Amino acid sequence: AGYFVTGGAAPHALPMPLQPDGTALLSFTLANAAPTREPGHLYSWRFERDVERRFMSPIAAALKRLATVRVEGQVLYHTPSRHAPTWDNTLGAFTVPASQAPFFVDSDWNLDTSPAEFTAQPLHFVTYVPPANECPLRIMMPDGTPSPANAFVVPGWGGVVVWNPPSCTGGSRGGGG
Repeated sequence: AGYFVTGGAAPHALPMPLQPDGTALLSFTLANAAPTREPGHLYSWRFERDVERRFMSPIAAALKRLATVRVEGQVLYHTPSRHAPTWDNTLGAFTVPASQAPFFVDSDWNLDTSPAEFTAQPLHFVTYVPPANECPLRIMMPDGTPSPANAFVVPGWGGVVVWNPPSCTGGSRGGGG
């Protein structure tokens, strides 16, 4: 089984990559763009406890008749985006237009942690914490409205959700900040 096709109805839905033995690798990354201790803009997670055991183990168990799901997690620091956001006075936030979202992830981020023997590409799930000086950050939809999930998908690669921590104040920034 080379691919496990997700159940989405979208005609552009891509299959989930599997190894020839039916194994899929899901890679979770917490990306801190510019961590600082002041004012509390530094984040981490205990992946095994916070994500793997709580969410992924039950999913992997439910899918075990279809595929073997492996998960991995990491925290990256100093991971600025490749696209500089612009300030939107109406939203009181920095924004990234939908057209630029696929270019948001920088190729310098070390996202591929899969072992060399793993032939299928991992499916990436990235939580991005913007730098304090580009915060809050909103991902815009193609129609110009803010994404309700503040996230985007890169077909065949995975997805990114932007998390604005409580230290993001917004509204006090002017211009491009």
